[in-house]
Amino acid sequence: MDVTCATCLEPWEWYHLRYDAIGECGLSEELVGQWDGILGPESNIPNAKELLEQQGYYFGANVSALLRCPCCHKKTKDSRRAAARRELVAMVGELLGDDSDGMASVMEDQDLNLGLGDDDDDEDDYDDDE
Repeated sequence: MDVTCATCLEPWEWYHLRYDAIGECGLSEELVGQWDGILGPESNIPNAKELLEQQGYYFGANVSALLRCPCCHKKTKDSRRAAARRELVAMVGELLGDDSDGMASVMEDQDLNLGLGDDDDDEDDYDDDE
């Protein structure tokens, strides 16, 4: 199941975000294998969210609420549509709490990116004060 980055629309495999991305953080294989997938102080790795942010993954309430990803640095602008998508993904993530499976399913079923479209046609993102 894919999870789409709210900023750059890059698709990410949910399994990678939940099980593999934490392995990019320099933790021992034992800790990586024990991670419960929870982001926050109740996790068995309480600083998991911060460790993932250092690798370029910014999440909302759970690993299915992907707000920014390592691919976002390739984007040259941060559009209003991307900001609206991040807000929407964060809100849905807060509503569903730590239910990553439910979040991924809702986002895929509803295709929440559709209503906010691709950023390529977002021409009015910059002020023309010239």
